[in-house]
Amino acid sequence: MIVASPYDDGWLLDQEPCVRACSYGKHDLVLQLNGHFLECAKVALANDFDPVPWEDAPQWRRDAAVEVANAALNTGNPDKAREAWLLAMTTMGWRWDPVLDEQKKTHPGIVFGELTRGGTKHWMNVVDRVRQTARELGVRMTGP
Repeated sequence: MIVASPYDDGWLLDQEPCVRACSYGKHDLVLQLNGHFLECAKVALANDFDPVPWEDAPQWRRDAAVEVANAALNTGNPDKAREAWLLAMTTMGWRWDPVLDEQKKTHPGIVFGELTRGGTKHWMNVVDRVRQTARELGVRMTGP
């Protein structure tokens, strides 16, 4: 799906000039984000369980936030946003462990299956905030 700005700035998620290939992609392309989508990805990262400013975030967190923002904008579905995060993390080689360890690529949030009430509420909050930011920026979105 394509989410486009009503402004004529050329911003499209799935077409040029916005290249969405992250560092875990086949060709190790540089992530290029522009305009409103970058702001939405920043919001996704800022609403993480362990929020960090975009500029201070390691690349793996930025890459995962990009996928979460994309799912939030295209579906409006918290489960799809979580699935996008899980897919991004596991594609980058991360696995579950009760301790977050960047060197070993382990993360306590990599859990498949039904979430707790708190986990569900977290993903609902992330999607709501990303979509609210997009609305404030005048971005047309798909999904509810």
